[in-house]
Amino acid sequence: MADLSEFLTSVLGEIVSPGELYDKSLYKPSIGADPNDTLEALNGLLDSDNYGGGGNSIGADSIQPGSFVRGEYDGSDSWEFHSAQQTGADSTQDEQWIGHSILSKRFFIPWEKAVILYGYQAWFTHTAVQWWPDDGVWYNEEWYARLYVDGVVDQSQVAVLPPMAIPHLREVFGYDSASSTEYYNNSNREAGPGDEVDGKSYPGIGQPDRWRFVGKSGLLSVTGKGYHKVEVKLWPDCLAPDAEKMRCITRSSGIYVLALRADSDLITGS
Repeated sequence: MADLSEFLTSVLGEIVSPGELYDKSLYKPSIGADPNDTLEALNGLLDSDNYGGGGNSIGADSIQPGSFVRGEYDGSDSWEFHSAQQTGADSTQDEQWIGHSILSKRFFIPWEKAVILYGYQAWFTHTAVQWWPDDGVWYNEEWYARLYVDGVVDQSQVAVLPPMAIPHLREVFGYDSASSTEYYNNSNREAGPGDEVDGKSYPGIGQPDRWRFVGKSGLLSVTGKGYHKVEVKLWPDCLAPDAEKMRCITRSSGIYVLALRADSDLITGS
């Protein structure tokens, strides 16, 4: 407990010089000095006994912001473009996934124990086609969005962006092209000029209702002070001829962390 003494003439003397007032009353951080002799005691030496042991005697206005809770949010309406050509060929290698420059946040935890609520939200408008590489064989292109926490992927937070150019999903009122109203189905459809890949594919016109708004969140319990990172990475499951055209555009997005100081683990109670 910090013991704050009264500023008496017996301590300061009858005549007080500026030097005495500074050294004996306001601030004296010198090695070996008793910080209780000056107001230096207010700089981190107070404990619960100094405010009566609780009883709501400390108001919210007396607590420094960030002492118990810290939060950050970054939102953006800037379009972020990603291409299938930015990746390698092995999705099992985390370093080959495309890092999302907006949906990435590194933050510092100043406490020995904390619980962190984290998450992101994003409006993805992507291209992904269902190809017909062989008779009776369909290949679904997809985009995957992973959420990594301190470099480890949380499999429960993986989002799948499905094929969005699939003519045969709309057997009635579907369109061959932007200027045609011919009906079609997946059994007797013939590819048109410019729509073929080795003469065996007809991707059709993209359907924007297949785009996805994704929101993911989670909890993280940490012990020890230090930096942590939350980030989103993308991967395209792409058929080789489509690599130059397969895109994922993030039109609007946000990422956040909310850290709560904890004397014990708020998740397990330990």
